[in-house]
Amino acid sequence: MQLQELKRLVEFNAGGVLVAISYPDGWALVISKGGKESDNYELEVARGGTRKFKTLDALAKLVKKELYGVMFHVH
Repeated sequence: MQLQELKRLVEFNAGGVLVAISYPDGWALVISKGGKESDNYELEVARGGTRKFKTLDALAKLVKKELYGVMFHVH
């Protein structure tokens, strides 16, 4: 899911729960729309693949600036 799509979902409260997930090489932002892992959508870079953040602070900065400071969970 691209950032613009995620912004629209957040703006209209049409999404699920935002979750920051730890990976060995950083953090990823995931929107979870249900209890199953198949219902999770990761924020992606424009050329495909998961958008990774080196620190949780960097991820939080994007959420604050681009997603209107909505709450997210950390896993």
